[in-house]
Amino acid sequence: MIVLEILIFGYVVWLGLYLIQRDVQTTLLRYAGLGLLVYGLMLAVDILQKPAPDDTLLMRFGWPLPLWLSVFWFLAIVELLPPETGFHFSARFFLIGAAVLYLAAAVTDFVFNYADESPQWGYMIFLMAVVIPLGCSFLAVIRSRNRTFQIVGLATLFMGLGVAAMLLALDVLPSNVVLAAISMDLIAFGVAIAFWDAAQQGEALWLDMLRAFDAAFFIALLFGGQVALAMILSGERGLAFYVLLLTTISAAIFIQVFSDSLQKWFDQVAFSGTPQLQKAREELRTAARALPKVKSSVDFAEMDEDELVRLTRRALSNMGNLPRLATNPLTYLPIIEARLIERGAEADTLERAAELKAILMESIERLKPRGKENFGTTDEWRYYNATYFPYVTGIKPYSRRADSSHLEPRIKAVLEWFQFQVPERTLYNWQNAAAQLIAQDLRERLK
Repeated sequence: MIVLEILIFGYVVWLGLYLIQRDVQTTLLRYAGLGLLVYGLMLAVDILQKPAPDDTLLMRFGWPLPLWLSVFWFLAIVELLPPETGFHFSARFFLIGAAVLYLAAAVTDFVFNYADESPQWGYMIFLMAVVIPLGCSFLAVIRSRNRTFQIVGLATLFMGLGVAAMLLALDVLPSNVVLAAISMDLIAFGVAIAFWDAAQQGEALWLDMLRAFDAAFFIALLFGGQVALAMILSGERGLAFYVLLLTTISAAIFIQVFSDSLQKWFDQVAFSGTPQLQKAREELRTAARALPKVKSSVDFAEMDEDELVRLTRRALSNMGNLPRLATNPLTYLPIIEARLIERGAEADTLERAAELKAILMESIERLKPRGKENFGTTDEWRYYNATYFPYVTGIKPYSRRADSSHLEPRIKAVLEWFQFQVPERTLYNWQNAAAQLIAQDLRERLK
């Protein structure tokens, strides 16, 4: 059973890191990935408690981990739900409260007396903090009336029952049985999130996911297998060897999943005096990353309007993110092929992405009212303002971390207008309407 747990541990760690690596800026992927990593920690604690069943430190910091599992599952589902559900909120205070309760449960006897393994008066508070987010997640996805979300709701229900069994029946059900049951829901949820994100981005997933998995699997097997072989040959089954085994597997998976980011950092160190070489190597890595994700066989003539609008909306939001823009199927528009041939450029991944960006900028300029002004606040300016300034200039009107000190006066005036005159929901609606107009412009160019 411990071999199976270690295999599940490795897969869960890989899937969590893979989701985060897809786009660390996307909160849905980040929360889903962190939830899987927390579950990996739960598995690691269960594995380490076999050679050290009386280790108080493992028990103290491992037993309350289902709280974080519930928190990240809840936050991922909140991000997954459409905005019209009204279920979105700031996660900062929610995470702070979870951290305080987790530390209280781990460091003090407020929730659980670790000396005699008995619940204390704070146990019900802790249990409610774990169960209520899962219950809210279940109700939210069921009310959405979306079949896909209802399947997620069913997974939430089973995961909640597994967590409750773990917290309420510690002496009745073996922990490895409960963890194995929870793993099915979490792995299915993580894979579903990856497919959902790929569908939203218009990307292919299977080849990219398979390539990432087989590379991580063989590298983890290469390095972790050496530790396992040493354990078998020496007959040692102590805590130190299990810690070494799990950390080696985790490090090997991390290095493989984030290999591109690590190579970029290594290039900055090794080629600090040759920025052109750094740029050239980064472009090659960007093209290599994009290739397995691109859906090149797309029939734009048969594509329905909703799909074209969705891909256009994604392309607009990724104008400042070349790796993501390079995976958009719109890079295979016939007009891009024609323009590349016309200027004698190679039809490679990066050239296609650059040409798509140029076409989108042309369409955005067509939204600008005719005249000499650079900026206006009348209704005829709304679609241009909603696309040009957030997507082309890169301003983030509603970000609390945005630094406006370096902006030129005109852009500062635009930023203040967004912040004080345009609600965030209104901007979102304007951007959707603008995406429809730009998609229609692309459709007419196809003809």
